[in-house]
Amino acid sequence: MNQYIAIVDPYSAGSLLAGAIRKKGVGCIAIKTGETAPAVFRRNWHASEFDDVLIDNPTVKTTLERLYGNRLTHVVAGCESGVVLADKLSEELGLPSNGTDLSRARRDKFLMSEMVRAHGLDTADVFQSEDIQEVANWAVARNSWPVILKPVCSVASDNIHLCESKKDVIRAGVKIIGKKNVLDLINRAALAQGYLHGTEYIVDTVSLEGHHKVTAFWAYHRSVAKFSRIGYDTMTLLPFEGEVQESLRRYAFDVLDALGIQFGPAHTELMWCENKPILVEIGARLTTGLNAVLSGICGSICQLNETVDVILAPDRFHDFSKDKLTFKKRASNVFLVRQRPGRLVRVRRENELRQLKTLYRLSLSVTPGEPLPAVLGTVTLVNESMDEIKEDILRIRELEQNGLFELEHNELCAQPGSLSADSQG
Repeated sequence: MNQYIAIVDPYSAGSLLAGAIRKKGVGCIAIKTGETAPAVFRRNWHASEFDDVLIDNPTVKTTLERLYGNRLTHVVAGCESGVVLADKLSEELGLPSNGTDLSRARRDKFLMSEMVRAHGLDTADVFQSEDIQEVANWAVARNSWPVILKPVCSVASDNIHLCESKKDVIRAGVKIIGKKNVLDLINRAALAQGYLHGTEYIVDTVSLEGHHKVTAFWAYHRSVAKFSRIGYDTMTLLPFEGEVQESLRRYAFDVLDALGIQFGPAHTELMWCENKPILVEIGARLTTGLNAVLSGICGSICQLNETVDVILAPDRFHDFSKDKLTFKKRASNVFLVRQRPGRLVRVRRENELRQLKTLYRLSLSVTPGEPLPAVLGTVTLVNESMDEIKEDILRIRELEQNGLFELEHNELCAQPGSLSADSQG
């Protein structure tokens, strides 16, 4: 190979990068931040897709220089856990990079919020501490409930809690501080974040030399059920044009600038509150799984392809950014989420899900006999008509109401509800 790209922790949507890059005749090197992939990402880790697999250690930079020299043109993050190392290696090797000055702020959600606020942008109220009593005292003094509690460097929507009281905060904090997270790392602190009332949006982007392009807008819909108050039941791909989208675009670009994200993909979560966007958090990596390509499936650009072009064909980035973007199809992800904890006996009506008119993909993440995960699966719907997609969403909810998931002791998981529905962040 005359050219190699190194991908740090090529998991989640990052697992798609290797295949897309290799199709261009370019070699791929995997750099893992740990000996084994975290369990949450293990099913989409395939060593055979890479020309080489390296484990992070003090000599990894020297190894890259010795084995690949000037044939290595980029080091990029595959998922959230790879962001800091990708910044470090790309900077040290003199390759395109977001640099290390703001690396911590791109992972640490407290520093992230503080940095964005320092640039004059609206963010949620946040507080972090290694002492849960300090976090609880902050929440009490703030006296505006509920608050969200989560790990400072959380990923995959791990250990997110809705807290209505000081007792809730302490109970949640005990589950977070000092405990191992889904990346197999110890949570050093808990982050408290003021609850934001409004509609949540996602802005997926790709950047090159400080210029940014939106590759997709998403809107989350929350269930009205109390148990899913901070969870989601659907997320829908939005048109590129609109007054809200334009406000989201400007704000997201300002956040990217504030955090020094000038190269590669990013995934920005925002709440629309009182007619303006407010930052929830941002990831300097590809969006979640299939969402990195779904806007392309619907007839427009997608984040994965744009990221590959920024790496391998950067001239296309500027040429394409002037075109008006439209979709030929619409899309929604419908989350199948548990009503209550329990062990699954069986999925009773899976065949009816597979017969939905607008079904594009059904992904179930449940195994009979095991405790139910927070998210039981995702149904991706794609069609020219949003009305037909909505009809299928109603059908999915009917199936849930009528015992789609059978639990032990003949309990039926009848309704959706969860703290989260995002598989990466």
